[in-house]
Amino acid sequence: MEKEKIQVIVDLYKNKFLEMNIPKIKNPHSQNFTLESAVKYLGFCHYMVDEIEELIEKDDLEQAEKCLAFIKGVLWSIGVYTLEELRNQKK
Repeated sequence: MEKEKIQVIVDLYKNKFLEMNIPKIKNPHSQNFTLESAVKYLGFCHYMVDEIEELIEKDDLEQAEKCLAFIKGVLWSIGVYTLEELRNQKK
C-alpha cells in the first residue's frame, strides 16, 4: 500500500477515535480481552495510529501495514466497522 493511502486510513481512524472520545493507552498487553476492556483496546489502537505515522515517516511501510491490520482486526471484532466497510477503506 502507498504511503498516502496508509495516511488516509490512519487519519480516518484517528478521527473515529476522537469522535468516540477514546483516550490513547500505551500498553494494555497484560490484559485478556473482555467486552469491559474493549475501550482499553481501542485506546491502544488510538495510540498506535501515532506509531504508524512515525513508521510512514521512516518509510517502514511493511510494519505500518502490519500495525494497520491489527487495528482493523480490533475495530472489526469490537463492531466499530463491518468487514465490508474495512474492505472499502482500501479503495
